[in-house]
Amino acid sequence: MKKYHAVFSGETGFFNELDGIYEIEGYILTPCLRTKKDQHRACAKFALAFDFYGLDEKGVAASSERERRHWINMAKSIPIAKEFVAWLVLATGKWARLSSGSYGPASTFGPSIHEPIKDFDKSVMETIFHVDKNAKKGEFFEVKRPSFSLDGSPIEFRTLQLPSDFPRLTKKMFSLRKKEREEFLNACFSYQFALENWGSYPTVSILSLVSAVESMMTDEYTSSFCKDANRQCRLKKDVMKKFRAFFERNLQFPLPRELKSFLNSVYSKRSTYVHKALLGKGGVRGIQFGVHYEKVFQLRTEQRKLITLVNAALMGWLERI
Repeated sequence: MKKYHAVFSGETGFFNELDGIYEIEGYILTPCLRTKKDQHRACAKFALAFDFYGLDEKGVAASSERERRHWINMAKSIPIAKEFVAWLVLATGKWARLSSGSYGPASTFGPSIHEPIKDFDKSVMETIFHVDKNAKKGEFFEVKRPSFSLDGSPIEFRTLQLPSDFPRLTKKMFSLRKKEREEFLNACFSYQFALENWGSYPTVSILSLVSAVESMMTDEYTSSFCKDANRQCRLKKDVMKKFRAFFERNLQFPLPRELKSFLNSVYSKRSTYVHKALLGKGGVRGIQFGVHYEKVFQLRTEQRKLITLVNAALMGWLERI
């Protein structure tokens, strides 16, 4: 096995550009300059770099074998980058992703590179990724957990800073047992997907936020007891109770009445979105264009509440475990 240095291009919101260089647990985040090509895109760029072990690509003679090893190494490095960025999104509460785009059914990805450490040419950081060579060291901001609000205030515009507990919780997250780490990363990806679809598909966003919590409760025991029949029922899963229980354990027990009512309402609407709204029978469905303002406002108010609550509960779980 050979040690490689990988670099991936990432994107954040236009008003949330990375405020400096951060190095956490072997991952390096560096802000990038806006190029002419990206001027009309509503995003800012950053570079994510890290080391990983892969197959030797240059120590073989056959070009076909070199190419095969190249794709194997790429397939190994991509999940590492994707997982870190998904975790970054949850920890900061700000949208980010690996650079990509879609054009109809087609999609683009990158740029990304990986080279043996001893052969890595640092000049590509400027020529390919356009990193800001004048960027200073990023400053962590103090955060108190749980951090959430139910007031529905709009998301503030600011540069993307990392919270003070990010290095410690990053180390803790990657040290989890495989099963817990996979469940938590699934929740991170669902949360990231919710932020990705915040504006265009609010119903999908809410479904993703509910799924983020459900991914943490897959092995949760329930009584399967049906009060109406006064007996156990294999179809009774107490899914709403499991959903609320996650917030009770990681935020507050017992939940305030208004919060419990809100979570019940959200979970009930989840079924409506799955079985009606997404199938063309709901009042708000598909991409949000030309929809009545009051309907969209109500839906996005619920989005905002749920986003902050899910974020706080998931971060609370990681802190508590």
